[in-house]
Amino acid sequence: MVWISKISDFILNIEKILVTVLLSIMFLSLTAGVVFRYFLNNPLHWSEEVAIFTLAWLTFIGGSMTIKRQQTAAVTFLMERLSGRTYYLLNLLSYLTIFVFSLFVFCFSIPWILSPNIAFQKSLAMQMPMIYPYLSVPVGFLFLTIHSLELLLKNFKYSEGGSKEA
Repeated sequence: MVWISKISDFILNIEKILVTVLLSIMFLSLTAGVVFRYFLNNPLHWSEEVAIFTLAWLTFIGGSMTIKRQQTAAVTFLMERLSGRTYYLLNLLSYLTIFVFSLFVFCFSIPWILSPNIAFQKSLAMQMPMIYPYLSVPVGFLFLTIHSLELLLKNFKYSEGGSKEA
């Protein structure tokens, strides 16, 4: 159990760095696009593509981080009324659902990313291999699977006899 927490924490640190770098790239790309288009009358055709690809990466990495930090949007009116074993069983079910879904998507994204049609695709403006933006799916869901496994195991441990505040 401790090993999965260490791995999950290490991945969170990587995600923080990735998000900072990706946000900076996105900001610079969009700013350069606006400056070149409206002030220099010479539009950069690649700036929108860079912004879209970084947004894809930010979406999957950010989604993984929100699961790790337990900051996802939730409707909690039912959970707030529950206590004891029922609370933990429902929590366990929700973490199990997230884990199974993320593992499912991760497993199906691997053959998709390795398929020949992905290998030959190139982006329009930059002629960059499309495998780089598409890799955001398996990487994001791998991170999500690890984070959700940690939460599932922690919740399972607490449901065995812990308290609601834990």
